[in-house]
Amino acid sequence: MVQLNIKSPQQIWQTALGSLQVQVNPANYTTWLKDTVGLGYDSGLFIVGVPHGFGVEWLQRRLHSLVRRTLIDITGHDLEVEFRVISSLPVIPKKKDYFTPTDPDPFATPPSSLNPRYTFDAFIVGDSNRLAYTACKDACDKPGQEYNPLFIYSSPGLGKTHLLHAIGHASRAKKLRHAYLSAERFTNEYIDAIQERQTKDFRLRYRDLDILLVDDLSFLCGKDKTEETFFHTFNELHNANRQIVVTCDCQPQALPLIKERLRSRLEGGLVVNIQPPEHETRLAILTAKAHQICPDIPGEILDLICHQAGPSIRELEGCLNQVVATARAMGTSLTIDTASKILSGTEEVHPALPTITTEKILALVAEQFEIKEDVLTGRQRNSQITQARQIAILILREETNQPLTEIGRLLGNRDHSTIIYSY
Repeated sequence: MVQLNIKSPQQIWQTALGSLQVQVNPANYTTWLKDTVGLGYDSGLFIVGVPHGFGVEWLQRRLHSLVRRTLIDITGHDLEVEFRVISSLPVIPKKKDYFTPTDPDPFATPPSSLNPRYTFDAFIVGDSNRLAYTACKDACDKPGQEYNPLFIYSSPGLGKTHLLHAIGHASRAKKLRHAYLSAERFTNEYIDAIQERQTKDFRLRYRDLDILLVDDLSFLCGKDKTEETFFHTFNELHNANRQIVVTCDCQPQALPLIKERLRSRLEGGLVVNIQPPEHETRLAILTAKAHQICPDIPGEILDLICHQAGPSIRELEGCLNQVVATARAMGTSLTIDTASKILSGTEEVHPALPTITTEKILALVAEQFEIKEDVLTGRQRNSQITQARQIAILILREETNQPLTEIGRLLGNRDHSTIIYSY
């Protein structure tokens, strides 16, 4: 069997996402899991970074058990999972002088908002993306001098965000003042600034940069006030020869509901399209990603994934994660036959688990507390029996989703209020 060499929290989490992607419906995966990251793993605690507070609440309430079981399968160790919000923007300054010589870290984007895997060195260059890669390198090496603004567009999952993060990493190394954010984040921060009456501080944050990196500009479409604020920010930076790099899923003239003045500014620099990669580039990308989670995976499996996955690089990575995580969870050898079955959906993610029934729950609780089942469901009361009943009620409710009235019937026809109190 191929041994999976998983080391960092992010590598573990990428493998977990591959498994989770086939266990939850696509809408929930895209909404709640796709943008999460592995932040830390130590002393039996795995920390998952989530973009928003409501995402933390939803994952904790709905997917905590599934995520925990998946991580236990992957790591082979019992652990607990904690979801935490990732803060991806700097604190709004309270003074006019945003960057001061005494600041310990005078760069706008904190390291936590940049994916450590998305660097220029990790970007696989081919004919489909060579111009975009070169333009991004030049924008970082000579900000504001040649390609300004730099507008990169493509279908989803072809490397636009990777290049923005790479510019962010290189800018930090060069001690350039920079900020990376999505257009959605720009919009949300602008709304917050209006509510908190801090629009002046908000404008200052983004108009005193060397490089501004904005992802998914199409989110601004139809948001007149936010677009106007972005337009003035754009002008301030452009007039000062500061570099602006934006990404989008379509070219500027195809952006709906964007005013002509902003559209013309976007077309005034270099507009670059990233095409779907050819087979050789796809295989090189997949090989590089496979080396991070499973260095010994056979080349024939990677070739199979290249042929079966769609044009998106994200889909390539998702298929790789699915194959590796499923084979690991099942304890099977990672062969071409196994990979083919997993990709075709004919291989089960997990071996069949025994069915959980009310009878088994009651029997196991009684056994654990060393009492008879008729005592558990009877009328006797002492601290041990009462605790056993309360635990039985909890497990019955959580594992079988039985109505409380039915649980009361199973436990000696107890009334509804008693069951609610015990639960």
